[in-house]
Amino acid sequence: MTDRTLTLPARPPDPARPGFPLLATLAPVAGSLALWAITGSVFALAFAALGPLVAVASVLDARRTMRRGHRDAERRLDAQLAFAGERLVRMHAEERAELAARAASRATGVAGLVVGEGRVRSAVRTSPEPQWDDPPGCTDLRARAGVLDDAPVVVAADEVLVAGGGAAAAAVVRALAVQLLRAAPTGSVAEAPPAIAAALSASGVRVGADARLGDEVDGRLTVRAPGGARALRTVRWSPALPPDAPGTPGHGAPDGRVAVVDLTGPSPRLLDAGAVSDLLPVAAGRVQAAAELEALAAARGREADAEAALPDRVELAGLPLPHGDGLPAVVGVAADGPVVLDLVADGPHAVVGGTTGSGKSELLATWMLAMAAVRPARELALLLVDFKGGATFGALAALPHVVGLLTDLDEAGSRRALASLTAELRHRERVLAEAGLPSIEGSALPRLVVAVDEYAALADQLPDAPRVFADLAARGRSLGVHLVLCTQRPAGALPDALLANAGLRVSLRVLTETDSLAVVGLPDAARLSIRGRAVVATPSAAPRAMQVALAGGPDRERAAAWPTAANTRPPWLPPLPAVVIRADLPPALDGGIPLGLADLPAEQRRALFAWHPDHGHLLVVGAPGCGRSTALDTVVAGADRAAIVAAPGLPGFWDAVQTGVDALDGDGAPRLLVLDDVDARLAAADDEIARELLGRLHRLLREGPGAGLQVALSAGRIIAGMPALAALCRTTLVMRTVSPQEHLLAGGGAGDWEPDLPPGAGRVTGGGWSGARVQIALGAPRPLAPGPRLRTVRLGDQPLLVAVSSDPERFGDVLRAAGAAVVDVHGADPRSLEPAGGARALLGSPDAWQGWWGALAELRRRSPMLVDGCTPAELRGLVRGVSVPPPCAGRPLWVLPPGSARPERAELVP
Repeated sequence: MTDRTLTLPARPPDPARPGFPLLATLAPVAGSLALWAITGSVFALAFAALGPLVAVASVLDARRTMRRGHRDAERRLDAQLAFAGERLVRMHAEERAELAARAASRATGVAGLVVGEGRVRSAVRTSPEPQWDDPPGCTDLRARAGVLDDAPVVVAADEVLVAGGGAAAAAVVRALAVQLLRAAPTGSVAEAPPAIAAALSASGVRVGADARLGDEVDGRLTVRAPGGARALRTVRWSPALPPDAPGTPGHGAPDGRVAVVDLTGPSPRLLDAGAVSDLLPVAAGRVQAAAELEALAAARGREADAEAALPDRVELAGLPLPHGDGLPAVVGVAADGPVVLDLVADGPHAVVGGTTGSGKSELLATWMLAMAAVRPARELALLLVDFKGGATFGALAALPHVVGLLTDLDEAGSRRALASLTAELRHRERVLAEAGLPSIEGSALPRLVVAVDEYAALADQLPDAPRVFADLAARGRSLGVHLVLCTQRPAGALPDALLANAGLRVSLRVLTETDSLAVVGLPDAARLSIRGRAVVATPSAAPRAMQVALAGGPDRERAAAWPTAANTRPPWLPPLPAVVIRADLPPALDGGIPLGLADLPAEQRRALFAWHPDHGHLLVVGAPGCGRSTALDTVVAGADRAAIVAAPGLPGFWDAVQTGVDALDGDGAPRLLVLDDVDARLAAADDEIARELLGRLHRLLREGPGAGLQVALSAGRIIAGMPALAALCRTTLVMRTVSPQEHLLAGGGAGDWEPDLPPGAGRVTGGGWSGARVQIALGAPRPLAPGPRLRTVRLGDQPLLVAVSSDPERFGDVLRAAGAAVVDVHGADPRSLEPAGGARALLGSPDAWQGWWGALAELRRRSPMLVDGCTPAELRGLVRGVSVPPPCAGRPLWVLPPGSARPERAELVP
């Protein structure tokens, strides 16, 4: 839609008036008086005059600068207003042209009558909103922008009344009557006064060359739909405005069913739907109206003759097969015999227009079968695109010529087919270049015909389609690629790049003459009434009417009799299989890990999808059941380096991350860290554990490549904290997600989301794959990772043990059951309670030990510390600089070796 916003300039701010610099004036005076008092020199008083002189000069200079700035701002404002005025003139001219074109289109569809030119409300809007300090020029532009002068005025009332007498009123009536009669479909009935009705003697709406429209004092011309049941429009005229007419004093304005062109006053005016406006009425002289009516009568006569000469039904099986080179196809019958269309001789491309129920789908099916009947599959390949659900070409799918059938029910398949069509052009260019041929003539390549039923729906659903088809239209002739594009509303639906290369045009019944003109250059197709009746135009012959032939079972059998060509090459490969076995994959030549197959429709091939650990980390994202864990299994199965695999659960995940961190400071040998369900592990951890894990993962991804460590991780979705992790992974495999939003957050493309991807399928971003569709191979299951790491605390080896528990009574029983002598430190100094003999454990709650913090620090230097059921915050309150303790599967039990601030999971052994 054209942008009709006019941006207006704002009033420049007024420059601030300079104030008198009082301080700058008084400061030199005070200084000179002080200097005189100190030195006693009267010359010092002379400096007192400098302050006022400098101040006055500053004020004068500031005012001069202010006036100059104000003049410059006014000049800029004048220039901006002049530019806005010129742009408004251009915008109004464009709007006027669009209204004229729209009015012409409406006038041919009986939706409205153009009654003249006048002032209408303009679609131009101004920006910004009006302000209290708008410059006067802006106010004038806002007023001018809101109205459009000399614009076509179209009324949609059921009846138009022309009030007035003399030649002026007769001329207006003639112009309106010609419009009304031109718009009426064939078979309509005109009702008029006797003097006029006698002159309406041609076919269709009876119109005569000597019709004296508007000559009678009072009259009414009504056109009814075919059959005479419904009035399409009425033009009525009267020498004076009737007293009871809508719009007259006391009767109110027209109610929307009647519009009045009032010629009785000093100036013409229009009374329509409650509004009164000045009008420059349409007019047609006697000779002009007679000429237009004569031309209309002749055209309707030709249509009637053509309609009468053609049968209402034609069978394709009864028509002779054409002969000759190219792609001849007999598609119907005209007055002079069978109609043969040849995309090679008359094309190279074709456009077909036709509204619903006009026989458009039958024409396409007949055309494809007619070509297949005379050309074997080795010479002709048919690609059928049906964006009406697949009903048009469903019966043709079994023909040996058909290399593909696309429907709007398979959007993903249609997208990959579009990408392959561009690659098909490149393939044909390579074949012809290798053969040294300038075109397809003399080559072994078959001609490829791409037939599209409802191109407008295809372009709406697949935004790349117009670009691809424009490329096919521009380069298809020499490469043997032909387009047959069908749409309901050709006017505006097909870009000029396609129409310019479509020499063959067929129009079945369309809604308006504009659509008919856009296809065949004549308005005749707007008046067709029989299903299958069409107007065909070729570069070598004048447009003519024809009846489309209907294809049946014998026609399909005749076309299907050709053997399938051994060299028939579909323009794209079949979709990837739903299951790929890892053992069937070839090895990666450059040291990568084979993971599956990649579909590359833009190159018309498949490729091995391999991940190269040395080129960056791998992230796999997908909903449960999508196969992301299987992808990690395949990674581990194909890796040529030691793999660190996380055990299920949060403790195993923590240990694997810790092992990776330890490897950063190791020997630098290549290692592979495999982490599954990162988002689930982070969500299961408390805030402190989650923050620690995120920090360690960041470090692994940043520093890992330099230390020979690569990471392959998976997640169900990208949660808070993970976008930074995803940004550090060079290759991302996005598998099936629950919503387009999740797909985008994972790094997928805006148009790539597929809700029904099979397990193992996804799209790869980064790593040089650019959104390629892949299918992951089934690999061997990952080896079981060891359980959580536990440090054994053997009580018999500990002469003294410091124990902290959130439940000292319960933990005391555990220690005693393990054979430890337990001493309660509550209310006593632990240093005086060091056990002798069998007493080896000093036990207390965090609060109890908090009271003996110094004693605890002294004891920790030589004794291990057991922590049972405490929180990390309680542990931090007792041990300075302690690291975040590892998560445990059940009730936490940690041990800190003597002098260590790094907790470890512990198990007690007697």
